[in-house]
Amino acid sequence: MDFWKFLDLIKTSKLYFPNFEMLGDQYEGKIPEKIYKMMLDEERKTGSEYATTLKNHIETKLRIRTLVSSWSACKTESFALWKMYAKEKLGIGIKSNYERLKKAFDDTTDDIYIGEVRYYDDNKPKYCIGNSFYTFLTKNNYYEFESEVRCIT
Repeated sequence: MDFWKFLDLIKTSKLYFPNFEMLGDQYEGKIPEKIYKMMLDEERKTGSEYATTLKNHIETKLRIRTLVSSWSACKTESFALWKMYAKEKLGIGIKSNYERLKKAFDDTTDDIYIGEVRYYDDNKPKYCIGNSFYTFLTKNNYYEFESEVRCIT
């Protein structure tokens, strides 16, 4: 993480949780376009408006209100992650595990969901529509090197 986020963590004892619009990737927290087109095809057959309603709800409401703290489950350090997330060579890496990360939320009244990110491939479209959190745990497969785990609220 950036050094300023680490200083804030020390000062407040709280993790930084930006919303999905703040992550810098315009596709974060959005249904992949190919999946949406498949949903629209199904919608035309059934006459429902489920796809449009779901997409609008997720992308205009939930993306703003859903907050995330991202972690890497890589076994070793990654030069690419340091370059991406430690701006100006001022970064801190915090080593943890699932149990300690989960325990860090023991004193909060907020519901925190922890899950591994699934990496989506347009060439092999596979997507779960029934759970809105799925969209927030899905990223394009060119980020697969991050081996990301997310805490979401």
